[in-house]
Amino acid sequence: MPESLTFVLGHTHKPFVDWSDGIGLLNTGGWVVDAPQEQPLHGASAVIVGDDLTTVGLRFYNEGSYEVRVEEPLAPEAPHSDLFHAVTDWIARQPQLYKAFSEATRAEVKLRAENLARRLRVQADTAAAR
Repeated sequence: MPESLTFVLGHTHKPFVDWSDGIGLLNTGGWVVDAPQEQPLHGASAVIVGDDLTTVGLRFYNEGSYEVRVEEPLAPEAPHSDLFHAVTDWIARQPQLYKAFSEATRAEVKLRAENLARRLRVQADTAAAR
């Protein structure tokens, strides 16, 4: 067995980073808005893998929380990796870029939720008219 292992998955709309039984877990979530109401656990992230196979998550958003942040699956009391620090520094050096990205994401999530609510109302009205 390797000294450490990280399992990356891209299923469900709920991104998360965790450490369990010696395994790092990273779920990317998805860029999906599938409810007209805010779903705080829903969101999206990307996984960055370093040359030494360390991994970090770049959380783009959760519905209701639109701030890009870096996450790393770590054993309790383990220090962050060089990759974590490099990506964190990269984000910090470009605050306006990531702020603009977050605001655009907020607006798009809101628009998609409104569009979905409208489609659901039309569908309900159509079904009621039958």
